[in-house]
Amino acid sequence: MGTDHVELKALTTRKEQAERRLKALREELSSLDQKIRTETREIGSIDAQIAQLQAKAKNQTKTVIFTEHAILRYLERVKGLDLDQVKKEMVPDLVTKQIRAMGNGEYPVGTHSVKVKDNTVITILTKEEKEKMQPAPPKSPVEPVIGPKERSGSLKCLKCEDLTDRLLKGGLCVLCVQEGFSLE
Repeated sequence: MGTDHVELKALTTRKEQAERRLKALREELSSLDQKIRTETREIGSIDAQIAQLQAKAKNQTKTVIFTEHAILRYLERVKGLDLDQVKKEMVPDLVTKQIRAMGNGEYPVGTHSVKVKDNTVITILTKEEKEKMQPAPPKSPVEPVIGPKERSGSLKCLKCEDLTDRLLKGGLCVLCVQEGFSLE
């Protein structure tokens, strides 16, 4: 009879544990049901807003959208614009050589600059656009030294001593860099 009592006690304990787990699961299920109802209401509200916007869009006059490709084809085929000539104006042969020699960067071309990344011209900037994009540098009491100056606004290449607006790689001009010269 003693073993029956121990077995009964063990079964009663197991039953209580199972009932507690079941109660916890039912509470969790109730909480999940509440969350499901909340999310279902949210989806219904969003669906109603989408339907309103779609109905409003149908009632508005639709505007025609032009792709850049279509505009280029129009300029080329209807207006007779020679795109190869436009490319040469954008990036003359000398600048093409500079790009091949130096890679990524911004290259001045007359009234504009071309920005290049991975041998691809990604944008054209006028001087005005560049000024808008770049914040004015803080005023310094001492002017920074960029390279040996011959006259105001011009820099002298340390190798060939030609005057230029821009020096590269340790004070060399574009042409000296292309030729592979180095001051190292």
